[in-house]
Amino acid sequence: MWDISDLERPRTTARVHNPNVQIWHSAAFTWDNQIVVFGDEAGGGGAPFSKASDPSTVGAAWFYRVADLDNLSATAQEQPLGHFKIPRPQGDVANCTMHNFNVIPIRGRYLLVSANYSGGTSVADFTDPASASELGHFDPHGANTWSSYWYNNFIYTNDSGRGVDVVLLSDPARAAARKFPYLNPRPRSRCWTETSQPTRGRGEQVRRRHPRAEAPQWKQTGACSAAGSFRPVPARP
Repeated sequence: MWDISDLERPRTTARVHNPNVQIWHSAAFTWDNQIVVFGDEAGGGGAPFSKASDPSTVGAAWFYRVADLDNLSATAQEQPLGHFKIPRPQGDVANCTMHNFNVIPIRGRYLLVSANYSGGTSVADFTDPASASELGHFDPHGANTWSSYWYNNFIYTNDSGRGVDVVLLSDPARAAARKFPYLNPRPRSRCWTETSQPTRGRGEQVRRRHPRAEAPQWKQTGACSAAGSFRPVPARP
């Protein structure tokens, strides 16, 4: 991890070591900046790491408390709070690991939206990082989902074969999520603390401007066999 307050002189603030991780691929902070999520793209995303015989520690998302990450050693290991991997085996051939993701902005809960290649899109509740569980999933036939991001009540999934799907999480947790006029998929914007009222976060990364959120206009590509707690959003006429 780096402190990039001075862009010309970035400073290393922590090194995170985990012998279970093959490829440190993606990272995202919770909206209160208390926990950081690191994703392991084991095998580079081209290997089947969601077989029934695979351990839950390979190709998983790992949760760390930000305040604990002050280790500058080249070898010492930081203790994670827990980890999550989709509980749905994908067979002996299909490539599957955690890939690109973000965190839903909900006060008092930690919900992760993640792409998982052949495992489609998953929403995991890691409010208790030591016992994270899958809240819902969208796993269409032939999925090869590269990225899945939450934005203003919808989940936008990008699949190398299907194209773009826009899905809606039917869990009641959706109603408590905040909306924003923009979104960087992996922000470090502080939206609230445990003792203060919500305020609009001020991102440290470049902001992408988005128009006001409207009903999506994409049509689904190919056949779709939705599963779990998601339902596809119908296209506008």
